[in-house]
Order: sequence, then C-alpha cells, then structure tokens
Amino acid sequence: MKNYAVDEDRLGILGYSMGGRIALTVGAGSDNPYKAIGLLAPSADWGQEMMVGFLGGQAEYDRLYAESGGDKGYAEFTTQWGQVQQLSRQWFDDMIASKPLELAGSFKGPMIVVHGDKDVVVPAAVNEAVIAAYPEASLVVVPEADHGYGFYSDQPDVTTLVDTTFADFFAESLK
Repeated sequence: MKNYAVDEDRLGILGYSMGGRIALTVGAGSDNPYKAIGLLAPSADWGQEMMVGFLGGQAEYDRLYAESGGDKGYAEFTTQWGQVQQLSRQWFDDMIASKPLELAGSFKGPMIVVHGDKDVVVPAAVNEAVIAAYPEASLVVVPEADHGYGFYSDQPDVTTLVDTTFADFFAESLK
C-alpha cells in the first residue's frame, strides 16, 4: 500500500479519555514530533486516584490489584459499558507512576481541552486541572455531552460540535 505524504512539521495529536493521558505524556517528551495537542475529556489526573474511581472504589481497586499479581498475570474487569478487560500488574504499576498533569507544562504549542458538561467519567475538575497545568490551552465545554460525546448515542449536534471544534483547532494550529 502506498503511504500518504506527511508534512512532519505539521503534526498534531488527539487524545480522548485515556488517550488524552497518552497524548499529554507523549507531548511532554523531548522527542515529541507534535506541534498541537487536542484533548477530549483527558484522563489526566494521577493514575492511582483515577483508577480507584474508575474501578469502583478503594476496596475493588485493592482486590483487582492483588488479582493482577496472581497466577493469571492479570485481573479481569468489566467496565460500566460491559467491556471485559484484562488488566496486568504492569498496567497498574504504569498507571500508578503516571502523572500527566506534572508533564503538561513541558509541551510547547497550541492545546485545546474539550469536555462535556454532563461527563461524569472525566469530571470538569480534571479538565480544569489540565488548563491550570497548561494555561495557554483553550477550553471548550460542550453542552449536553456525557463521556460518549454523541458517538454512541443519537446526539448529532454534540458530535458535530466536537468534530468541528477539533477540525478547526488543528486546521488553525497546523497552518
């Protein structure tokens, strides 16, 4: 298959939820090739704190962490959306060490943070913490948007607003 021509001086990265955590971490690297970062509800808080909430509280976190060190080498977890995941001890340890908010200030370039006013998976406080860590970032709050941002429901207005916000941001930032 033929590769598309890529202008390596005009690369941007978009991260959604856990992908936002990755985008912030990659963007902070000294060898980062990205000139702009777009974040949709970035899971940017300290990894262990985030996991305790996402996994259902401290007791469930402790149980899953212990299970991940067992003979299977992973803990089986079912998300609130019904996805079954196998979480390794390495995943837990990497998440514990992960503190993307501390890295955000290392990025040099345009950044946008988009989140929904009804998102309870990545609450507004986490998005606002990203802005506090990188004050040059712009913030867009999407009305009536939960963590699915219309991608998994019938909210075409929400999806359109999210899509056009990022398209406009990257078009402007990567001229």
